[in-house]
Amino acid sequence: MAGLEEAVLRPWCADFFARRFAGRLFTFTRALLSAFTGAGYQPWIVSASPKWIVEAGAAALGVTRVIAVDCELEAGRLTTRVKQPVPAGQGKVALLEAAGQRPVFAAGNGALDLPMLEF
Repeated sequence: MAGLEEAVLRPWCADFFARRFAGRLFTFTRALLSAFTGAGYQPWIVSASPKWIVEAGAAALGVTRVIAVDCELEAGRLTTRVKQPVPAGQGKVALLEAAGQRPVFAAGNGALDLPMLEF
């Protein structure tokens, strides 16, 4: 995605999410997030996917706190320089700690989530 303007990428991702993924969310997700929010918890999404598409999905769920793969920008355009650590494996833990967060509940879908689940 290097070279793309971030201001153009954001609406593209929002449109793509709405067309391709909005109907594929697990049915229990909104109710679960609502229950946590109602109990005073702040939901976060931590993903090893590019932040722009994750933020589009998070917005559809009403979640504003996202940790995802990010890169440096030059003049509003994405570069090839990925910010470290990447939020995968132990990187998820490092980024949560840097944000001052420790999960009280976490869910994952793969081996790269295990360090966060153990955290």
